[in-house]
Amino acid sequence: MARSLSAVLLLCVLAMPVQAQLVLNGSASYQRLSQDIYIGGLYLSQASDDVVFVRSAATAKRMRLVVAAKRWSPRRWQQMWQNNISINNENVSQSAQVARGIQQLTELLREDLLQGDELTIDYQPAVGTRIYLNQQLAIRSSGTELFNFLVNTWIGPLPPSRDFRDRMLGKVKDDLSQRQRQMLAEHKIPSARLGLYKGWVEQELQQQQAAQAAEEAARRKAEQAKREEAERRARILAERKAKEEAERQARLEAERLAQQEAERQRAAEAARLAALEAERAKQQAVDPAEQQRYLAAVLQWRMQNALNAEVAYPAWARQFEQEGLVEVSLTLRRNGDIIEVMAAENGAHKLLISEVQRALQVVASKVEVPEALDGDSWTLPLRYRFLLDDATPLPNPEPKAPEGANMESAGGNDSVSLDAYRQQLISRVRDNIRYPKAAQILKKTGRVSYQLVIAADGQLISSTALQSAAHRELNQAVTSAIDAALPLAPLPAGSDQLVVQIEHEFRL
Repeated sequence: MARSLSAVLLLCVLAMPVQAQLVLNGSASYQRLSQDIYIGGLYLSQASDDVVFVRSAATAKRMRLVVAAKRWSPRRWQQMWQNNISINNENVSQSAQVARGIQQLTELLREDLLQGDELTIDYQPAVGTRIYLNQQLAIRSSGTELFNFLVNTWIGPLPPSRDFRDRMLGKVKDDLSQRQRQMLAEHKIPSARLGLYKGWVEQELQQQQAAQAAEEAARRKAEQAKREEAERRARILAERKAKEEAERQARLEAERLAQQEAERQRAAEAARLAALEAERAKQQAVDPAEQQRYLAAVLQWRMQNALNAEVAYPAWARQFEQEGLVEVSLTLRRNGDIIEVMAAENGAHKLLISEVQRALQVVASKVEVPEALDGDSWTLPLRYRFLLDDATPLPNPEPKAPEGANMESAGGNDSVSLDAYRQQLISRVRDNIRYPKAAQILKKTGRVSYQLVIAADGQLISSTALQSAAHRELNQAVTSAIDAALPLAPLPAGSDQLVVQIEHEFRL
C-alpha cells in the first residue's frame, strides 16, 4: 500500500503546469512593512480590466507569485492567506473540495520559502484549478471556485492596496510595471529548489511508512501481551478462589472498624461544628473588605456566565480550525458601559478575540451589578476557550459568601441563586437551538427574543415573543428549543416568580 501511495504522490509532484496561451494582464509587488514579499502576475487569455471576465469560468487564467523576500516562513504564509481570503470572500465555500483546497494551500509549507521560489495557480476550463510549487503539482480542484477565492485576494473588495488591484487589472502602465513584467518574463527557478515539494512528499511518505511499521510492531506486541495475560489469569484463577473467603472476612472486619472510625469522626466533627457555631454567634459583623471581595467575585461570576451564553464560534475560525483560550481584562462602569477591553497576548487568533469582544459588547449592559459593591467601575478578568470538538464552557463556580454575611445588603443570597437558575435555563435553551439546514443554505438570518415567566414550582406561566425574525423557521427553532428544555426545576427558596429573556441571533 505504501508503494502505491508513493507512486500516486510522485505522479502528482512531477506533473507540470499546462502552458496555455495566456498574456500577462498585470503585475504588482506585495509588500509587508515596506519589504517586498513577492512579485505577482495575473495572466489571462486576453488583456482585460473587467473583474467579471477575470472570474469567468469560461476563460483560462493564471496567478503567478515569485518570492522576492529572502525568507518567507510558514507562519507568515498561513497568516497572509487566511486573512486575505477571509476578508475578500463574503461566505465560506459550501464545497468540501474547495474548503479542502484552501486548507491545503494555507498549510502547504513545511519550511521557509526562499528568494526565487515560485507559486503558480492555474485554471483551465476543461481541467479545473491546479496549484504548483516550483513547477510541481501540489493541489487540485475541479471548477473555478478555488481560483476565484484566491484571485479575490488581489482584486476583491479589500486587496493589499488600490494601486495593487489597479496594476493587476492592467490599469497602471509605468516604468515599475515594465520592470516587473521583465522580471517575471526572465525569472527562472533555482535548479536546487526544483525538487522542493517532491522532497517534502517523500519525507512525509517515509514518516508514514515508519509510523505504519511502528503500529504493526505495537500490534504484534499487544497480541503477545494479550496471550501472556490470558496465561497469567489462568494461573492465578485457582489461587483467587481459595482466597475469596478469607478476603470476604477481612472486608467485613475492615468495614466494621471503618464504621466505628466514621462514627467517632462524626462525633468529633459535630463537636467541632458546635464550637465554630458558638464562635460565629459571637461575631457581630463580617469584615467589610471580605464582603467587597465577595461582591466583586459575584459580578465577575455573572459576567462570565453571560459571556459563555453569548459567544458563538466564528465561521471562518472554524473553517481554518482555529482553537485557543481567549483571556481578556474588562473594565466596566456601574451603568453597564465598557471603558476598555484588553486581550492577553497568548497567541489566540484575531477571529476568536473579535468574537469575545463582540459578545461582551452585547452582554455588558445586561449584567446586574450588586448594589452594595463600592466604586463606579471595576476591572474583571474573563476568559473563553474555543475548541472545535467541545462546546463545554470552562468551569465557573459560583462564589461562596463569607461566613455570617448579611446577604440582603450584598444583593441577597436568593438573587445570586436566581442568577444561577436564570443562566442555567438560558444555557439549557441555547444548547437545544439548531440552525435549520435549509435556512443556512438559503442564507436566512435574524434575531429572535422571547420572554419566559416561571412560577415558583417551575411551571412555565407564559412565553411571549419580544422580537421575531423575518423567517418562520428561525422563530420555530427557538420555540422548539424552549419546549425541549421543559420541565423545569422549582425556583430557589423564597422566589415566587422569575422572568427570563431568551435571545438568539442566527448568523452565518
